[in-house]
Amino acid sequence: MKSGQGVLVVLLWLISLPALAITYKLEQISISGNDTTHAEVILKELGFSAGETIDHNDIALARKMLMSLGLFRSVKTSLYPAGDAYRLLIKVKEKIFFVPVPIMNISGDGDRTYGITARNDNFLGLNQEFKASLRRKDYHKADIEYENRLELLYRAPKALVQTADIELGFYSERVRLDERRGRLSGQYQRALTSSRFLVSAPIPRETMIAETWSVSLGFERQTYDHWLISGDPGLFFDTEALTLIVGVRNSNLELLSGWRKGWEYGYDIRRTVSDGNETYQSQGFFKNYRHGFLLDFLQVNSRAHFGWCSGSIFGDPCFGLGGDSTIRGVTRSSVEGNSFILGNIQLLTPLQPGNKLIKGTVFADLGMTTPEKAENRKDNLVVGFGVGLVWKLRWFVRTDIRLEVARGVRKQDKTRLYGATSLLF
Repeated sequence: MKSGQGVLVVLLWLISLPALAITYKLEQISISGNDTTHAEVILKELGFSAGETIDHNDIALARKMLMSLGLFRSVKTSLYPAGDAYRLLIKVKEKIFFVPVPIMNISGDGDRTYGITARNDNFLGLNQEFKASLRRKDYHKADIEYENRLELLYRAPKALVQTADIELGFYSERVRLDERRGRLSGQYQRALTSSRFLVSAPIPRETMIAETWSVSLGFERQTYDHWLISGDPGLFFDTEALTLIVGVRNSNLELLSGWRKGWEYGYDIRRTVSDGNETYQSQGFFKNYRHGFLLDFLQVNSRAHFGWCSGSIFGDPCFGLGGDSTIRGVTRSSVEGNSFILGNIQLLTPLQPGNKLIKGTVFADLGMTTPEKAENRKDNLVVGFGVGLVWKLRWFVRTDIRLEVARGVRKQDKTRLYGATSLLF
């Protein structure tokens, strides 16, 4: 009996060994390879500092958080004895942060876009983004003839009290409009200037570090000026609009060889005041990135998106579905309404064994808007299918090449070709 109890004690001790993590007292943290990135950016993401006691799980999680920044091609860690404590060495390989990119694009609808974008994804070495772009878009068979836009964007993660993200945006555009509303029609020139300020802060929660709740608050100011070129007056008017933005988001994402894994969802509400009139708009989304679907090398990305509004400044529908950002294979904004629901799903697989940077994809898009007349509801349901190719550029931050061929299921839909330098979602 005593012998059996002894054997049981030994077995329990062996089983419990993995749970008894080996800990290390940190005396120093050394960083190398960060030619551009400031050391403080890396230290913020570790979750621990010199003088604390850590284990291998803490180090593994720190590597994951550093890779999730999207600034590095690789992150390696090593522990070395230093007297009675240990020294942690972090070695990173940085991506290329400054990317001047010429803009040349022909959409599936025949729209032509050209210009240039200059983007620095690690501005001043502080994990801040600064982007300036100048582009012109000529529309094919649309209510808009052309659009000239200058856009500036600045994002600073953890810049406010070392926790909150700050985003500043500005754009100015000139647009030629061909508007038709019932029996009225006219051609207008529009000048729009917009400025945006947004703060996003994490919500403290006792949960796993990889899961992050955040709340955002900001405002956007827009100024519209119109000139009648020909046709009926009164379709557009000059006005200023101020929009209050409130949102919440929850995410649990990580990067595997540059590809996202995990999930993310969020919801935001916008209140716009223009000439004493108030309008409301809300949107929600859920994104899921799954690796190892049925087979280890398969990847499935999916998105659900919905929205509603009480009206718009000029009375036109708030939402339009169709085109390369919503439903591929369908004419841009072919269905419109003041509410919508949208679903996208795509299956990705490497074209060569062991090459995770270039993948083939099969996808399906489905969406519906609320029409003005309930009996026409089925006409506002659109579906598109297609195949494509995605090339992940690991040397650059958030830069991908996407080529797709898609076709809608309606009789009037045609086969369309799309190309872009970013993923759909």
